[in-house]
Amino acid sequence: MIRNIIFCFFLIYAEFCFADSIPNIQVENFSFYVDSGNLKLNGILCIPSSSQISEKKVVIMQTPPYPSDADYHGMYSELAEVFAHSGIASLRFENRAKNLNISGEEVTMYNQADDLHDAFLSLKRDRRFATYKIGLLGHSEGGSAVAIESSKNNDIAFAIILSSCGIKGTDFIYYQSTLRIDYLKLHSIQDKWIRKEIWDKIRIIERYNSPTIIQSKLKEHDAMLYNDSVFRIKAYGNMTLHQVYKQTLDKWANPHFIAVTKYDPKVYYSKISCPIILLYGKMDEWMDWKDNADGIEKIFIDIKKRNYEILRLDSINHSYCKCDVYTPFFTSISHMKSKNIEYSTSIWRKIINWIATLQ
Repeated sequence: MIRNIIFCFFLIYAEFCFADSIPNIQVENFSFYVDSGNLKLNGILCIPSSSQISEKKVVIMQTPPYPSDADYHGMYSELAEVFAHSGIASLRFENRAKNLNISGEEVTMYNQADDLHDAFLSLKRDRRFATYKIGLLGHSEGGSAVAIESSKNNDIAFAIILSSCGIKGTDFIYYQSTLRIDYLKLHSIQDKWIRKEIWDKIRIIERYNSPTIIQSKLKEHDAMLYNDSVFRIKAYGNMTLHQVYKQTLDKWANPHFIAVTKYDPKVYYSKISCPIILLYGKMDEWMDWKDNADGIEKIFIDIKKRNYEILRLDSINHSYCKCDVYTPFFTSISHMKSKNIEYSTSIWRKIINWIATLQ
């Protein structure tokens, strides 16, 4: 009996002593409709207790187009917790590729931007968030979606973009497509042919707007190369022309790839009026962090934008994990497949500190 009384007293004492160190965070499901009401996306709201909220802010987080649940491999669930501990609410949600059980090739950054807009409107209709400042956060191609929505919606209070495209899509695609050749320092005649073939296909996508015409021109290009017996043997081996067509169209003519290739960040970043912070890891295995960071900065300098910050982070890769040795994506395990991801939480603190400076 005495032991039970002592134990109960200890529980009450612990609750009293540690109440302030264990935040009261409310987590709830939050669904909203996109695509003109034809599709419902399921999300998760994370709301700190009223005692923790110094200034009412909520962050909507967007993933890249490839299928992902609301947690986005743990990155967004971890961010949501960090935000909540700092008095900031957040909304993260499954993307439409995940919801529809389709590949990311069928979803574009413009679809993603539309989904962000619908999420924004849904939060504004919720009376709890009527007076909140709503910001957006996106990683990788999700960052492009944030830029697109922020450029059109003057009610966005702030934008947070992690490792996103800052150069023209044509250059971005060429870099990713030739990274293996550059990294391995390959200079054979075959490698030069491959470079030229890549540029030729990029130019076709850049020149034409109709997907049907793009497909037709890509097939014409493949047929021309296939008829060159020397190139055919070196590049295609025993593949039939039909197999070559399918390989090309699957990669180069899907809506997602076309949208990325045609993307011009200047069109959108030059119209963003809200405060914005961009982060790039110097060990990024998927993109040239310097060219992309410098590309965005040049846009802002040209338009004399002042309310921005660009952080170039040492020893951080595309996934925002600590990384001391650069390893390109084709030689490393993607964060999309890793089950034991340890994000660099010090980076999240930099974001929190920046948000705290906003008026």
